Amino acid sequence: MRCTGLLWTALLCSVLLCVLRVSAVSASPRAARGLGKGNEMRREMDLVITSVRWRVRGVVAVCLVGVALLHVANPAVAAEGPAAPKGKSVEERLADLEKSTEWTKRVTLGGQIRIRANYRNNADWFGKARDRDSSIEERTWLTVGAKFTDEIDGFVRLQDQRFFGAETSRTVAPTAGTNTLETSLQSNGDSQSVNLRETFLRFRDGWDAGLSLKFGRMIVQQGRGRYVGAANENGNGRSFDGALAGWEAALEGAGKNALQAFHFRVVDGNNTERGLGGGTAARDDDRTLSGLYDEFTPDLGEEATLTAGPFLYVNRDRRRFFVPERGTGAGTVGGPLPGPLTSATYGLRAFGTVAGGAHFDLDAAFQRGQWASDQVRAHSFRLSAGWEFADLPWKPDPILGYSYATGDSDPNDGKRETPDLLYPTANYYGYGFAERYSLQNLVQYDAALIVRPYDDAPSGRKLLLKLWYKDSRLATRNDANYLATGAKFPGTVVNLSARPGSEIDKELSLAGVYNFSKGVWLDGGLAHLWPGRYIRHLINTGQGAAPAGRHANDSWWWYLLVTANF
Repeated sequence: MRCTGLLWTALLCSVLLCVLRVSAVSASPRAARGLGKGNEMRREMDLVITSVRWRVRGVVAVCLVGVALLHVANPAVAAEGPAAPKGKSVEERLADLEKSTEWTKRVTLGGQIRIRANYRNNADWFGKARDRDSSIEERTWLTVGAKFTDEIDGFVRLQDQRFFGAETSRTVAPTAGTNTLETSLQSNGDSQSVNLRETFLRFRDGWDAGLSLKFGRMIVQQGRGRYVGAANENGNGRSFDGALAGWEAALEGAGKNALQAFHFRVVDGNNTERGLGGGTAARDDDRTLSGLYDEFTPDLGEEATLTAGPFLYVNRDRRRFFVPERGTGAGTVGGPLPGPLTSATYGLRAFGTVAGGAHFDLDAAFQRGQWASDQVRAHSFRLSAGWEFADLPWKPDPILGYSYATGDSDPNDGKRETPDLLYPTANYYGYGFAERYSLQNLVQYDAALIVRPYDDAPSGRKLLLKLWYKDSRLATRNDANYLATGAKFPGTVVNLSARPGSEIDKELSLAGVYNFSKGVWLDGGLAHLWPGRYIRHLINTGQGAAPAGRHANDSWWWYLLVTANF
């Protein structure tokens, strides 16, 4: 209504102005004078100037009349000022802002930077072209997590791994003059420095039944990782492609249970769907792992804790270059017999604490299967127990451990008694701080002392030191010594029955971990290894990969690792 009244007022004022302008022009003194024909141009100029003046006066008049009419029609306008333009309320604008930033709640970004310096001296026990190896390794993770709905989320982990001074990672066997330490730190992973370490979708049920499903590429670490683990102690690590279904439930009055069922293809950067190098045929599913893993935690109160459960792993390896150990004569190893491997590993995993500070850790496994024409009949276990004196300064925690894995007592009897290694992360947890051995044809006694000189909970800073001694021996002298990769050391041993002893080596190491904060820590260690009678005999007699005339010497190993999460 106010706008309509203002328009009518402006229209009336304009009509009035036009009448006044016409009257003014007609009554102009100069127009009445008759200045002659020569002054017509000047007369026209005077008329234009007079018209412009009256138009300006008219506009001013219209504005004054309109304001006056508005004051008369609504006096409140003069007191309150002009009305504010209509818009969204403060609550509506806050709601719009909330919607525009919802993606920041559904997407999480993170990563990790890891730099590790390594040094080994005489790692092979005997001299060769390059006996002192050192390297500086860099690994970077970039992670993105996305929550699509309450039931569906996803995760991506990009990994870049390389050595200082090298643009690509080595994944092939070392040759003379290469850095064997760099090669040994490579997993069976990608040959490229940048790879996709994880990418999966996860589905959760909407009925709070504890069900879940992960599908894609993922890192898997079950228990201590003695049979299936992430292998993060090396550069590339290990990933699995496939599906993992989970069920977690709280059992009323009994405790809680977590069950996993899975089927994977083991990621191998050296293999493609078209085959291996050198013309050897292979497929992208040449190694598959299926199984069940369960952990039950009963409710024992505050005095004790226990987690225990069975596991089953079915491993199938169809690589044609896979060669089992088979002899061609008494006490010898040789006679290649290529063929696939299928093994079923079943056992028990248990760990817990008892009132007063006692604790234990157990893995026990039996293995059956077929390796080429040999029947697999093997078993292994690892047991450690300790007592943490939490009331004493530095909280000392002495630990005793024992590891055992069968070896092949007779290479010619059609039975394979050396366990299938599977895919472990095992070295740091029991078979040598220097990352030398696997749980195959092994008897090992170890003792450790853990102390915590510094533990500041508010700041997150902690210091842990571990002094560790181990004594490693062969379970049977008719089988070889196996490295952490499952390879025999040193190479193919040709005269097993002539060994004077089964002592592999002794190791003394000191390791420490210091947490600067929750996301940054420093990890390092030093180990000294003394070769036993078995190692000395092989090297001094020039068997396997050992050159004739060499003598076994002590070995040193140290590393320093800095890790930062963001």
